[in-house]
Amino acid sequence: MSERACPLPRWPRLARRLHTLGWPLHRLARELGLRPSQVFAFHYGRTEMPAELRRRVERLVGLEPGSLD
Repeated sequence: MSERACPLPRWPRLARRLHTLGWPLHRLARELGLRPSQVFAFHYGRTEMPAELRRRVERLVGLEPGSLD
């Protein structure tokens, strides 16, 4: 696989929820007050998302608490 190939999301449930909401990752980043590159790194597993931020994302998009663990 090429280094530039798009990896699978770390949290498929979050990806499905964002799709349902019609939110691209850029919108999630804006809602969280983060840079899009940070959110992309979290979403694709290149950087570990802090637990408190995972809880915040779950609340924001309407996922069950702990579903991003």
